[in-house]
Amino acid sequence: MPILMLGEVVTELKLTSAAEVDRALRFAKETGSPLGQALVAQEIISPVVLKACVQAQWMLSDQLLTVDECQAVVALVQRRKWSFNDALLTLGFYCEDSKGIRLGELLKGAGLLSPELVDKALERANSACLPLGKAIVSFDFLEQATVDKVLEIQKRLRQGEIVLADALQEASKLRVSSQALSKTSRTLSRLLIDAELVNVEDVQTYHTAAVTSGRGLADMLYLYSNLPPQKLFVVSSIARRIEAGTLSYRDGMKLIMQHKLHCENSFQASLSQAGKISFYVYLRMLDYLNADIAQELISYMSANREVVESLLSEHEKSLDKPLSAESLKSWKAKIRFCIESDSLLQSCLLQAFPDNREKYDKALELLQLVNSNCLTLEESLFWSHG
Repeated sequence: MPILMLGEVVTELKLTSAAEVDRALRFAKETGSPLGQALVAQEIISPVVLKACVQAQWMLSDQLLTVDECQAVVALVQRRKWSFNDALLTLGFYCEDSKGIRLGELLKGAGLLSPELVDKALERANSACLPLGKAIVSFDFLEQATVDKVLEIQKRLRQGEIVLADALQEASKLRVSSQALSKTSRTLSRLLIDAELVNVEDVQTYHTAAVTSGRGLADMLYLYSNLPPQKLFVVSSIARRIEAGTLSYRDGMKLIMQHKLHCENSFQASLSQAGKISFYVYLRMLDYLNADIAQELISYMSANREVVESLLSEHEKSLDKPLSAESLKSWKAKIRFCIESDSLLQSCLLQAFPDNREKYDKALELLQLVNSNCLTLEESLFWSHG
């Protein structure tokens, strides 16, 4: 027997007329609610009967009960206010050893959700008159895409295209890609996609990599994606604020779009601007420029004065006015000026320690985000060691 829709079930069981179902369907479309909720809201059937109809729906599709048998069971539920299972037992029907194809059984059997989580979602589904799949998604236990894939497997199983063992094995393969990430990771994914910074397929790939490696989604994006780090750090910070309830999703998207153009076109130009925290102080916080490294840097600068002079000359050309005489009056003053200037310090470090380019580039990017209020200092310190 083909899978029956809920509207077909309530009419087959003679609980209401086709006209009443059409009225409920129009209400569901207008309000965006499921048909079951619409049937209850329109007082066509009660919540108890709705639950019984949902159970009857899959038993009819699996040919575990006939229409007449289901009608007798639902009538007892309606009259006595019993559960569907109690009514089944009372009438002598033993159908609990079904094909194990209810959604909750598939999810548990495939290891996608623990029995505790399935029970919690079932409780929500029953109380809200929602399909189990919608309750699972509302709890963020699984993503909608994963639930849809399991439902497709369930449909093929019910139609006899595959057996239960194959269905469980196929569903279990979704475990890695659907294992629950943190809410922040899911919010991060949505922000990145909505801001058109990554596509859906890429996010799914990095989701899988994050779960299998035990690392965060943002970590995987930073390590392996082509997404510029400064954009990633901004969006990750905003995702955390959204999940903390200090920022709405809409306002978060506005911030991302405001900074998107800045990060693309103005980042390099901002390197010479004075920030709230100097690059030197920030490097000290990160322990990237401790006393020993600072001494090595000064020794390199003293041994390679022509390199430093060249950097100073290039820096002066980028300015609207020449350097002050005070900053160039002695070699010691020049060294101090280089250390106090973010861009010059970065250039000197790259000359002295070329193998650490990635580390220093990342540190400067993070500092610029802190000084432009895109990241907090604490967040940047976390990301620096990610």
